[in-house]
Amino acid sequence: MNGAWRVGNLLRRRRTRRADTEQAVEEYLEAALALHNSPYRNLRQAAANVPIFFAFVSAWMILLGDVTPMTLPPLAVMIIGGVLGIAYYFVQNRPGGWRLLVGALVSTAMGLTAFVVARKVFGQ
Repeated sequence: MNGAWRVGNLLRRRRTRRADTEQAVEEYLEAALALHNSPYRNLRQAAANVPIFFAFVSAWMILLGDVTPMTLPPLAVMIIGGVLGIAYYFVQNRPGGWRLLVGALVSTAMGLTAFVVARKVFGQ
């Protein structure tokens, strides 16, 4: 008697409406997509913070007067990268926002490389 009850209960549980199933699948796909996109969004925001940090450091160095004619252009390029990093936060969800992020990262990398070369190679 107990076994028959289990089979009947199992059959009753499996009877669901197609609309309920489709809604559950749709909710699952939305949750999976949100879970998939959130790490990339966090990575892009963390990457945008790097040029902003170097822009603050560059501006601080300029304000303190620890700059020479050879190191001023790289510091200015890093400040431009920081401005692009800040601009990324305003357009991050729009198409093409990644271009600002790439521009910010590339200009910061170029400025940092030129600064290191100016300091170490040329001794400025």
